[in-house]
Formats: sequence, structure tokens, C-alpha cells
Amino acid sequence: MADVTQPSLFSAETLPLEVAHLGGLLAAHGQAVAGAGGARLSVLLTDRWRAEALAAECVSRGIDAEALAADSGGAGTAPMPLLRTERSERLSGLAAAWTRGAVKAVPQDLVVEAGLLRVWLITAGRRTTAGYALGLVASWYLDLPAGPACVWGLAVAAACAGLLLRRNAPAPEAA
Repeated sequence: MADVTQPSLFSAETLPLEVAHLGGLLAAHGQAVAGAGGARLSVLLTDRWRAEALAAECVSRGIDAEALAADSGGAGTAPMPLLRTERSERLSGLAAAWTRGAVKAVPQDLVVEAGLLRVWLITAGRRTTAGYALGLVASWYLDLPAGPACVWGLAVAAACAGLLLRRNAPAPEAA
């Protein structure tokens, strides 16, 4: 049996930076869109600091990105922070790995390492009394055809890294 070690968020500073680490955006609720000129990543966020930190993570990996304010769609509501990368051929492989057709899916060979974990935590993490909680897309639990497979894929990849993923809140009732 192989030893299992947990990745350290602190080791993210000492390891080589890889574009694949930006998959942490996609492990959370980020989106990848491929097209002419490459792929683009984007994610709506709860806090401006998250957008700015993620823009810095992208730039440090050679991917131009910007923190913006996106219209939240509701009358009288404040704009939401948005991280958006420029289209880049360097993101094409990442976008292809995280999609099956038009549906977001976890890569079968996903390895949750420090850089990816750090980006995932910045995107949708929060401190709890027991450690950290990492956010997932709520619709992965219910309505997307690949939903359960995505959660299962992330759970397996996290377990291989010595991390336990569990649902903190019950999924909404199906109609």
C-alpha cells in the first residue's frame, strides 16, 4: 500500500507554477469556454479580494487576467466580483481536460496538488472550525447529467491526496 500525504498550501510557494493549477477555478464554480484563439476561464466570486488574488495567480502562470465587477442581474443589487482571463492557447488543454462535450467534467487523471488546491481555496474556500471547506457547484449534485460523476471524480482525486470531501449541507429537494 502506498503512503498518502496531504498537499500543503504552503508548498504551493515552493513548487513550479503550472497552468493546470488553474483547474482549481473549475473544481469550484468557474467556467471554461473554448473558441477561436484559445480558451478563457471565468468565475463569479463573493469577494473582490478573491478576484484580485486569482488574477495574480493567473498572471504568475503567464495567463493575462483581470478582476472586474459583473452585473449581478438584479435591480438594485451590487455588482459581483468577476475573474476573467484573456483567451489563450495555453488554456486550451485545461479547458479540454475539464469538459466532455458542452458539460464540465473532472479530468480522469486529476491530481490535487498544492497549486490546484490553493487556487480552489481562493476561489471557493472558507475557514471552518475543523479546517477548510472547499466550494463545489451546487448543480453538480442534482440537475446536470454529469453532476454525480463530477462530485465523485473530485472526491476520488481529493482522497488520493489525503483529503476528505463531504457534503456539509443537504442537497435541495428534487421537484
